[in-house]
Amino acid sequence: MTTSVFSYEAMRTIPFQGSVSVTICCALMLLALCVVTAAAQELAGADDAEAVFQEAAQRYRQADYYHALMGFRGLLRDHPEHRRTTAALLMQAKCYYWLQNYEQAVESLETLLSAYPRTSYRLNAVYLLGNCHYRQGRYWRSAEQLSRVIAGSDDPRLVELARGGLRVLISDHLSLRQLRNLYQDLPDDPASPWILVEMARREISQGNREEALAWIEETLRRFPDTGAARQARTLESMAAEERPDHVTIGVICPLTGAYAEYGKDLMHGVELAVEQRRSSAGIDIDVQARDSRGSAVRAVRAAKELIDDLGVTALVGPLLSANAAGVGAVCDCRQVPMITPTAAEENIAQIGRFVFQRSVGSRTLGERMASYGVGELDLQTFALLAPRDGHGQAAVEGFRQVAEDAGARILSVTWYQTGDTDFTAQLQQIRREKQAYDDSPEALGALPAIDQQAEQDDLPPSEQRVYLDGLFVPASPQEAGMIAPQIAFHRLETLVCGTSGWGGPEARRIGGQYLNGIHFATDFAEELSDPGYQRFAADFDDRYGRHPGKAAVFSYECALLLLEGIASGAHTPEALQHFLSGTEDFQGLAGTITLSRGMGANDEAMILTIQDGRLLRLE
Repeated sequence: MTTSVFSYEAMRTIPFQGSVSVTICCALMLLALCVVTAAAQELAGADDAEAVFQEAAQRYRQADYYHALMGFRGLLRDHPEHRRTTAALLMQAKCYYWLQNYEQAVESLETLLSAYPRTSYRLNAVYLLGNCHYRQGRYWRSAEQLSRVIAGSDDPRLVELARGGLRVLISDHLSLRQLRNLYQDLPDDPASPWILVEMARREISQGNREEALAWIEETLRRFPDTGAARQARTLESMAAEERPDHVTIGVICPLTGAYAEYGKDLMHGVELAVEQRRSSAGIDIDVQARDSRGSAVRAVRAAKELIDDLGVTALVGPLLSANAAGVGAVCDCRQVPMITPTAAEENIAQIGRFVFQRSVGSRTLGERMASYGVGELDLQTFALLAPRDGHGQAAVEGFRQVAEDAGARILSVTWYQTGDTDFTAQLQQIRREKQAYDDSPEALGALPAIDQQAEQDDLPPSEQRVYLDGLFVPASPQEAGMIAPQIAFHRLETLVCGTSGWGGPEARRIGGQYLNGIHFATDFAEELSDPGYQRFAADFDDRYGRHPGKAAVFSYECALLLLEGIASGAHTPEALQHFLSGTEDFQGLAGTITLSRGMGANDEAMILTIQDGRLLRLE
């Protein structure tokens, strides 16, 4: 009979080292057991990680990007060295991209590329990085990444996608200097003739005929049988044209009807800017205004008349978001730039590359407020109370996405109808939601964000103070003035934050002291405007006999932008479009204007607070 070396009988045959052998053998047996257990756990963990990855990938294919993101993030947290790590980093970035959280997407991609430089996903990550930079308005960085894909990828489909993105950058977003650099990087790529054509176009718009003809000649010599060569021949004839002796700016706004007061402000803002700055433009400027009467149909007809019959170089207006979409479509189709001073509905500028918005959109204001509330004020739990209209829904969407991505919790979203004056039902619902959360296992033991005063034990729940980190209310001025005292009446202790409506004079007149401590995101605050605003306001009052409103200020700024472009040599609609699309940190009367990052929409907003009835800028 064969005896195991680990058996008792075998150990008895070793008289000198019996006790030591027992110890060693037990240790070896324990070690073997640990190794087997660890291996089994590792295999089980790997299986679990694979299941998580596949579930998240399935969510991604269903366009459920939020839950897909949670899956990929969980895998990276719990299994950082799994074989799916690089794929999970790439998919996490894709989820962030589709959720429009481009900063987080860039961070994921940069982590992937720095930690795993030899990954097979490298150029896919570089391509996505280029797209993220584009969405952020970092156009040269985007071009650099797409150029890396074109130069380094063996995947024809990926290369073609990169070339398509590069074509958009070439035609819409890169400066002349950047185009020259790009041509040096890609001298023989199929995108190269389009770079040459665009450089020729820019030189023509700036009056540099000799430089333009040199680029045209190089295009025809090196790429004679391409579509770019046909465009180069067209540009060749344009280069021979004389500089125009005047430029006409069109204005569309309601001069009669319900919105006439605001429309006249818009028109007068443009007129005053042209009167004051005409000489600096270096060319005669004419202004032609048309009355839309607040009608979308009339606004579209006015746009067609101004462009087709009068040959305007650019349009300022319309006043209303409801009119801006139709006029924007006409302008983009006819390739004449339009900049609307006051239309704030989301995505108007995305109608086309010839459409621009000066007023900051509701979603952007919500995003800005959430970023400040979570990042600077360290608020972690929010309730949202908003009007059930386009502004309220867009602001809530922007606020919620940024807050949740930053780790904050949205306890409830409650709506009211525009024009409501009694908000008891909504505020009581918010109280109940917060009290239920406070009693939940998740909240037990957590320290409150606000220093709570002791309550009497015998107070019924409906009378107890309820403490909430933040309450986001994107209200109109009148609604804001009425909501603020009702929040206090219903014993809701919270930091109220919102959008532009809280800074309006009517809100402060109605709400009084109850607005103290309110924080809000806005693109206009007359009290804090540039010193040049006071001179403008005095000139406006002298010229038109009244104080300028927001429409007058914003239209004046839009006209100044156009005049600056014309003074720089942009005398054609195409040239003005290029000038506007590159606008960054333009200092207006009411704040900074940047159109280059937001697909033609201004994204510059301030964070203000109210103290003793006065506005104070926080950021």
